[in-house]
Amino acid sequence: TQRLSWNQFNKVQSHTFLWEGLDGSSILTHFPPADTYNSMADVKEVLYNVKNYKDHDNSNHSYLLYGYGDGGGGPTKGMIEQIARMKDVDGLPKVEYRAPKDFFKLLEDDIKDPVRWVGELYFELHRATYTTQALTKKNNRASEFLLHDIEFLGALANLKGAGYPKDEVDWMWKTVLTNQFHDIIPGSSITEVYDDAARDYSAVLEKGKELRAGAISGGFSPDAAGENLLVINTTSFEREEVAELPEGMPSVQTSACGKPLGIVSAPAYGTAVIKPSDKVAKRVKMSADADGFEFENEYIVARLNQGGQLTSLFSKEAGREALAPGAVGNQFVMFEDQPTNWEAWDVDIFHLDTREALPGAYAFEVIEEGPFRVAVAFDHKISETSSINQVVRLSATGKALEFITKVEWHDEAQKFLKVEFPWDVRSSKATYEVQFGHLQRPTHFNTSWDYAQFEVCAHKWADLSEYGFGVSLLNDCKYGHSTHGNVMRISLLRAPKNPDPVADLGTHRFNYAVMPHKGSLQEAGLISEGYRFNQPLLLEKTSAAVGKQSFFSVDSPQVVIDTVKKAEDSDEIIVRMYESFGAQANVSLKVGLPVSGAVEVNLLERETGKVDVKDGAVALHFTPFQLRTLKIKVK
Repeated sequence: TQRLSWNQFNKVQSHTFLWEGLDGSSILTHFPPADTYNSMADVKEVLYNVKNYKDHDNSNHSYLLYGYGDGGGGPTKGMIEQIARMKDVDGLPKVEYRAPKDFFKLLEDDIKDPVRWVGELYFELHRATYTTQALTKKNNRASEFLLHDIEFLGALANLKGAGYPKDEVDWMWKTVLTNQFHDIIPGSSITEVYDDAARDYSAVLEKGKELRAGAISGGFSPDAAGENLLVINTTSFEREEVAELPEGMPSVQTSACGKPLGIVSAPAYGTAVIKPSDKVAKRVKMSADADGFEFENEYIVARLNQGGQLTSLFSKEAGREALAPGAVGNQFVMFEDQPTNWEAWDVDIFHLDTREALPGAYAFEVIEEGPFRVAVAFDHKISETSSINQVVRLSATGKALEFITKVEWHDEAQKFLKVEFPWDVRSSKATYEVQFGHLQRPTHFNTSWDYAQFEVCAHKWADLSEYGFGVSLLNDCKYGHSTHGNVMRISLLRAPKNPDPVADLGTHRFNYAVMPHKGSLQEAGLISEGYRFNQPLLLEKTSAAVGKQSFFSVDSPQVVIDTVKKAEDSDEIIVRMYESFGAQANVSLKVGLPVSGAVEVNLLERETGKVDVKDGAVALHFTPFQLRTLKIKVK
């Protein structure tokens, strides 16, 4: 890439270096020093490419990308003629054509004592792309998790002879990946692109739900007339939680939409058949007074005022208050959002100076009163045409207070909506989930490198912790975050007018949650909570006998089984895992199926080594954040 040459405040001080990732592995990296992917391949740019190269002391080679790259078109005949004329000319660098593979082989042999950059290469521009076009981002998240479930359940159904919908799954993945193109998923395309994307995602989600239902039917034979309950868990963690049950199941409470509620459980990547009961093993309670509402279960006590704002969040496990003294959380805030350039792409740091706190809710209604779940709905006004309807709820089993949110976002222009939580926690760094791991970023503006990270990206969660205590924010489709001092924010919606003049305008539904915790985020189970918040348990009626089975599990929460799927080229099972704490781990992968052998493979499912299987278990060692994949042959 050459984009980091665009950084607003800090320039990377090397063009050729080793980039070391979360897991300690490194890759030879080169930033073409012409600082463009649209070089005209003329004498001026060739000279600049060499003059600007920052690694002459240890490297004799650099790369020039030429041709019309932005918008396509590639090289012209004139560019090719210019390069031909520059070959072996006095006063010009030696110029030769090389394919990327050849160039990197030459560079690897030539480089001496390369610089090593450890960790994130943060791009100091285009930070608004974490938020713009919220529906596309939500659909992407939902599609990924739905495909994850289809692959796991479909692989099990295939083992039982029900077949596997390979063509449909391939089509769905290719559609989802197409919409991850760098001007679609960031939100930087025109209106028609997002009309197409919405249509594509709708087809994927509709077909995906059909395939998931088919896989459940083929693998587990649910029975609509059955009196027992089949609970399917598609995550790496054993789970117990409050869920909405199928119609007709016995319960002492119904949800706000009239469905029976109950506490259900299931093992990791497995199923449980349970007999529904109207007994209350765990409960949550709610009380109300003139100041607002109090929710309490065995983990937390939360107080909300009548405006829907959080006035207290007490962790019973840690024995301390999470909210900063005198502050309120779940505060919606609006910012003027007029970046210097590229509306859909950018948000500039000066937007923080325009913060306006929105008033609390003007109306509320108690909609669930326990014992399994309590909930209050709040209505907020943003403007004459925009509003927020939010249900704040706590379940009997929940470690997190949940915010189920619907926003009518209309006629807004160059506005940025966020929600903020000021915590009674002091830390110089906050932690954010990224793919297959997490990393830390500053909560202060000490240096220009800190200053640049005023808006950052994260996946399912962000966490602010000091020794022994912390608070986490979870989400089901948001990516823009910030932590300044003790204030954490989630970026919710934007309203840029270029290149899509109706970007984000419409109806939005999204959820987030707050979880105070004792100890570190690893000790608190935040990683599993992030998966739980995004992947609901699947429930079906069944006539099967009571019992449970885990098909794939590990004996340590350090290692997450991220994916279980049918192999691309056989009926074997692919199990992909990663170490999630950032520490070495010895774990045992237990397979609850008859296994005849296993090998380790790379991400292309090509064999890289043998592993031993003993009594259906594989002993594995992981280094911090290591990603490992096994291919397992089932008898």
